[in-house]
Amino acid sequence: MIWTKWKLKDPNGVVPSPRSGHTLTFCRGLYLLFGGTMNGLLDINVKKICSTNELWLLEPSLKSNSFLYGWQKLTPKGDIPSPRSNHIAVTVKDIGANDSASWIFIHGGMNEKGKLDDCYMLELNDYRFTKINCGEHCPSPRANHAACYYEGKIYMFGGNGGKTYENSVFK
Repeated sequence: MIWTKWKLKDPNGVVPSPRSGHTLTFCRGLYLLFGGTMNGLLDINVKKICSTNELWLLEPSLKSNSFLYGWQKLTPKGDIPSPRSNHIAVTVKDIGANDSASWIFIHGGMNEKGKLDDCYMLELNDYRFTKINCGEHCPSPRANHAACYYEGKIYMFGGNGGKTYENSVFK
């Protein structure tokens, strides 16, 4: 898409605060933005630079030579992850289900306390988080890693570690 050809409009006038280290995951024709580090110095409600656990929904549609989009800040349910940035988020679907994703898997990242190793699933029907207990199979704490979902499995690669893995780069 050539951006100079399209007009970008937000009919609601609501948009997420500027941030970095967030994820923007596409599923079911929608985009879900989670987390990131916000520059609160630009936002009088935040007043500092910090990680967030905000969940935003972006619904795009093309109408009359304009790219219309509507941001909506969601209020998720369940066991909501702590604020974080530089985590991974991938869409996951039920084995044997149609092409639409059922969940978003979130792992790791970092916040003011350090690197994280926790795992969550976000149910897309009601935006409910569930913390996953991976036991001994949970990946070590890390941030800045990559992941993808393929044929019923989540593949994770790289990142830099925390706790006993401080300053380690994983392969």
